[in-house]
Amino acid sequence: MYIKDYKIIVILFHPGQGGNHLANLISTSDHIADRFLSNNYRQDLEKYYDSDKKDAHVEGRLNNVGVHDIDGLKKYINDNHNPVVICGHVPEFYYVHGFIKSLGPIGIINFENYYLNNAVRKRIHDLYHGYSDLIEWAYRDDVVSKTFEIDYQDMYTTSANNIFCDDPSDFFSSISHELGLDLDIEYCLRLHKKWFRKIS
Repeated sequence: MYIKDYKIIVILFHPGQGGNHLANLISTSDHIADRFLSNNYRQDLEKYYDSDKKDAHVEGRLNNVGVHDIDGLKKYINDNHNPVVICGHVPEFYYVHGFIKSLGPIGIINFENYYLNNAVRKRIHDLYHGYSDLIEWAYRDDVVSKTFEIDYQDMYTTSANNIFCDDPSDFFSSISHELGLDLDIEYCLRLHKKWFRKIS
């Protein structure tokens, strides 16, 4: 999967797994559209991470893959020359998919959920008062591929374990290289440490 081959990048994840955080980091690539309007995107994104908010839900153009604003979602996609990154959960994207699949090629970054570490499980339990094995089924690559009629070559699979750690430098380098993002790894790591410290 190469980022420039797509108009829309969708990050699918179960709530509490850091999908918005990964979307923010990916959006710092010069090859990806900004997630919110700003004269200095990286600086303003870092200000958000310096705030007392304990999530990565920046007040951007869209929330939850645009499910509450389909017209805004279409405008966001059509108005950007670079690919856009949106993120959310399987049921939300299922609703949105029919409205945007004709707007350009879609690539999916999927958080598959086998063998989650204790930090991820604890966050899901604390935020949502439980953990369901349904998570493992709904976000399996084969289920996502069939549900959205997306070929495996248009999917990148990861795990929340890769970002629920102090130093995900290797993961950032890997996803940057494999997707052609050319990320500033030091900058991403700086944002990550702020996020991970707040949620831990």
